Amino acid sequence: MAVVGGGLGLASRIPAGVLLGPLALGAALNVLGWVTIELPPVVSIASYAVIGWNTGLRFTRDVLAAAARALPQTLGAAALLMAFCGVLA
Repeated sequence: MAVVGGGLGLASRIPAGVLLGPLALGAALNVLGWVTIELPPVVSIASYAVIGWNTGLRFTRDVLAAAARALPQTLGAAALLMAFCGVLA
């Protein structure tokens, strides 16, 4: 599936086709019921760890300071959104 989807994505010449080709092919085959895609727990845990380490190691003092400055606006926007949803409910 990865080789065929990657080849189709590469041949289509769309941006990130090598990533999107196997994704679309796998989704189509899964919806049709021809294949069930399951990830072993060990692979899932390892991938989450690598993604987390990669993200965490990119934080610098400047990034943390910018996040701290944006925190009040972010919390206010979240509270406003929850209030709006409560009004709609």
